[in-house]
Amino acid sequence: MNRGTESQNGNNVKFFTVTQRGFVQRVEEGVEGAVARKLEAGVNIGSTVYELITNQIVGRVLKVEKKVSENTDFGDNYNITIDTSVNGNAEKIVLSSKQNSNPTRNLLKQLLKADMTKDVKFTHKYEEAADGYKYGSVNLGVIQVGEDGKNHFVGYAHTNAAPNGLPKATKYTDGEGKERSSYLDQNKFLEDKVLAIVFTEAPAAPEAPVVQEEDEDDLPF
Repeated sequence: MNRGTESQNGNNVKFFTVTQRGFVQRVEEGVEGAVARKLEAGVNIGSTVYELITNQIVGRVLKVEKKVSENTDFGDNYNITIDTSVNGNAEKIVLSSKQNSNPTRNLLKQLLKADMTKDVKFTHKYEEAADGYKYGSVNLGVIQVGEDGKNHFVGYAHTNAAPNGLPKATKYTDGEGKERSSYLDQNKFLEDKVLAIVFTEAPAAPEAPVVQEEDEDDLPF
């Protein structure tokens, strides 16, 4: 596993957001490899933005922080600071993922089982929406090199078969009379576990710029 991303450029700190399209970094026009996209929603509708997109990030996790959002429509996020330094060049990535989402919950379950003293590979895969559904699904994975020198998918610290204290989702009825599932108890349980991880040499994560809240057509995860 080579550190960094397939689209990493020369800045020392890079901010990526988990979206349907992959791990996305908003950049200036003219950056090599950047893709232009016109915003179809939000306060800046019609504006063109430029983004680097990758489906993998490799490095050692330095810190996981909760970022409280003032926009209740989007909810809070986790900022994961990753050391992607290569050949003595100090570089970091801050990966932001929406707290209240299945992809993020599964990601946290893997981080809780991974060896945080070693590099990990974050992977992103998008599956198109099935018939009758509006949105597709984002699958986030964590991979580490095993003792055999091969890449292995990191399992989950908490599963349905072995919850290890993870609360079950609670059921409620919404305003239209439909039964829904609430994962708030699970979110709190996983948050307490992840934020309690002791990382070595963990610097304070820089403040990540908020870019998703202006663009509701590209859902963050």
